[in-house]
Amino acid sequence: MSPIIEDKTAMGAGDAPAILPSSVMIAMTPQGVMLPEGDGFPARTLGLDELELLEDLGRSDGRQLRNGLGEFLDELIARGLLTRAHSRPPLEPLDAPIARSGPRGNDALVLTIPVIFRLGPAGYEQLDHELGVGLRLSATELLAASEFRRAITAPEAWARHAASAGHKRIDEPSFEALIRRLLGSGLLRRVDPDDPVQQRTLSREEREIRRAIVSERTLVSVLERRTAEHDAAERAREARTDVRRTRLVPVHFQWQIPPLALGMIVAYATQHERGRLCEHYDFRPTWLSDGTGMPPTAERPSIYLFSHYVWSSARNLAMSERIKAADPGSLTIHGGPDVPKYEGDVEAYFRTHPHVDVAIHGEGEVATAEVLDALVPALRGDRIELAALEGVAGLSFRHGDRLVRTPDRGRIVELDSLPSPYLTGLFDGFGEAPAESAVLESNRGCPYGCTFCDWGSATLSRIRKFSLDRVFDELSWCAAHGIQTVGMADANFGIFERDVAIAEKVAELRRQYGYPRHLGLNYAKNSLRYLRPIVKILADADIITYGLVSLQSMDPGTLSVINRSNIKVEKYHELAHEFRRAGLPLFVDLMMGLPGATVDSFRGDLQRSIDREVIAKIHPTQLLVNSPMNEPGYRRRHGIEATPGSLVTSAASYTRGDYEEMRKLRRVFLLLEKFGVLRHVARYVRQEASIPEIAFFERLWRDTRSERSRWPVIAFTLEAIPGLMVPPGRWSLLLDEVRRYVVDVLGVTDDDALSTVLTVQHALLPARQRQFPETLSLRHDYPAWHAAMMTAKDDGHLEDWPEVVPPLRQFPAAQFTVDDPYDVCLLGIGHTVESDIWGVWELTSSVSRPVVPLHAASSDLPPRRTAPLQSQHSEAR
Repeated sequence: MSPIIEDKTAMGAGDAPAILPSSVMIAMTPQGVMLPEGDGFPARTLGLDELELLEDLGRSDGRQLRNGLGEFLDELIARGLLTRAHSRPPLEPLDAPIARSGPRGNDALVLTIPVIFRLGPAGYEQLDHELGVGLRLSATELLAASEFRRAITAPEAWARHAASAGHKRIDEPSFEALIRRLLGSGLLRRVDPDDPVQQRTLSREEREIRRAIVSERTLVSVLERRTAEHDAAERAREARTDVRRTRLVPVHFQWQIPPLALGMIVAYATQHERGRLCEHYDFRPTWLSDGTGMPPTAERPSIYLFSHYVWSSARNLAMSERIKAADPGSLTIHGGPDVPKYEGDVEAYFRTHPHVDVAIHGEGEVATAEVLDALVPALRGDRIELAALEGVAGLSFRHGDRLVRTPDRGRIVELDSLPSPYLTGLFDGFGEAPAESAVLESNRGCPYGCTFCDWGSATLSRIRKFSLDRVFDELSWCAAHGIQTVGMADANFGIFERDVAIAEKVAELRRQYGYPRHLGLNYAKNSLRYLRPIVKILADADIITYGLVSLQSMDPGTLSVINRSNIKVEKYHELAHEFRRAGLPLFVDLMMGLPGATVDSFRGDLQRSIDREVIAKIHPTQLLVNSPMNEPGYRRRHGIEATPGSLVTSAASYTRGDYEEMRKLRRVFLLLEKFGVLRHVARYVRQEASIPEIAFFERLWRDTRSERSRWPVIAFTLEAIPGLMVPPGRWSLLLDEVRRYVVDVLGVTDDDALSTVLTVQHALLPARQRQFPETLSLRHDYPAWHAAMMTAKDDGHLEDWPEVVPPLRQFPAAQFTVDDPYDVCLLGIGHTVESDIWGVWELTSSVSRPVVPLHAASSDLPPRRTAPLQSQHSEAR
């Protein structure tokens, strides 16, 4: 039985158990005051009674326990947050200034969150980055302060607090004093919506919401004006010709980016057979659908077009269902990579979604035009009959109670026969706003047939090209309209010599227009011949900020199972070296849960990424509906039980328990290695204790979970910080425990060399209160030791570099400077390891990896130093 339960009915003052003050951390988030997730428990919103119980335990050593909260107390025990402690550390000084005045009039105020409060013997403490307590709050004050987690005026916040806290509320003068304390600490800020620089002080979520609102409203207003102009012209046409055309509505939700697939389909349909379809169809230019802009039921039915990807299918299907409910006579046409092609899946798709009328398999431009052409004779009635579609290849459709599947359609050979939605004016509204990103194609196809991907199998391997003139013209359209990020939807950019010319064109446009600022690419997988000049051209033009290769796995057995063994892994090693020479980060995509993988092979993939000093983005394997992995025979052979669209969480090579182990390892890896919380410590431990980095991370996870009371801050960091991405109160709390851990558990010598690496690690971690640049005196030259390690790896000593590089303690003293040119201390804090897939946390220094400048530092939030943008287009596999 837990000591706290044993003693709570009869405690003596001398042996009362207490909570270790650093073991309970409370998070202030946009959702409220939370006990973060930990030890298998989800995050929990805390009310005043629960906060007061914790406060009592912290203040009185648990001798006075409140009634009625036994379940919460049991949860605290289960989480490992209560332990016997007979002494407490002395109180740290309170350093926070108090603002001389409160808010002015109806100023809106907002907290800079998320932020961690540590439970101490005198209340809830917000800790300064270096030393001392910035702010102490009682339970009631903490809850009152949480009213400002969204922008709100002081009177409104007071009214909300008074209503929620009831008789336990603090009085109004005390509330005003609390506001001055919060303002003085810097945790609370006045909001000026017209000052973009001030918006940096808001929480990341608040900034993103505000930026999105402004950008979306601008684009929506442009498209609404263009739609109104179109409608007026359509009414005039009807009056002149006495002909009402059938509405054709492309359904799209992402305001940030023009819908390339839908645009290609509409552009081709409007020019099919010299524009003959325009006599019968009113091609709507609205482009954006918000659920309320659906046209009312007309005298004649409308046709709706949907293009499905894994990230858009759910919303598309929900809108399709609403449309059919409102107007059963309308026709819905669905296509794209997430519309199934395998026979059993097609039958299930139509059975599950009765609102789907037509499914198009494969490339959609010609097929959709032929569907519309075949339906022309059926447009005059109250319901569009589909019998005429039996002569159109590449479809499945409903015909009465039957599901009809027509023969498959061959690929489009002459891609230039497809008009461009950018060059025909269809996307001019997105250019006028302008949109943030655009996706272009220079070719279609992939020569590889990887089973997890629907790209190579969908295009039968052979690559077909758009003309260079067309590609150049589309790039020029994007640059002239101020599109910041252009994503090339090519599976293997750099596979052709002409891709060098495309890179040169992008660089020329960047110099002429200032755009695009970034080019998103999927690099060729088996050749560096053209990638070397491409990287140099784009880097010299300040366009490219990172490289991305789709590695997926380096394990030979896994690669064989997923039909990827024809891609030479050593090419990635060469590419990593090229990017390091250019001073650019190289990201690799790894997949967790591939058939053929094991926990050991996944562990090996992570370690090999560390050995090569590439930044790994790790994606759970999803069963794409049209991938070879979803073919029934393949699924049987490899024990895949997942349904199409879901994550593959077991296979013949690993169990669900194995998958859970991989998931936990992935989360720890992302925090400690990718974001860099213990990256430099891990390299040092590798040399000093002969423990590979992944083994160190796993052991740290295992030991701190089993002895939480001994390592409370490490346990909290590993469990909760991936979902909050803020310092765990103060980074020194974590690193002090890490020092004790590596010395007491791993046997690392406690000397000046260890102090040096911990000093460097601490200096590289972001915190909101920091000032830059910051120069430190190191007892040993860590940058020189790190450079020696990188040189050894480049020379082929990927695994045995600890034997080649002299120990850190042999290096002399040195100076070390850290800066934050991309405002990581503001813009990089307050998300999750999952939501910021491009992010790393390391501040800029001579030992830091090159980073992708934060997207949040763009457009309406100009950075302290100009930086290119990260890609926003959806990654191809």
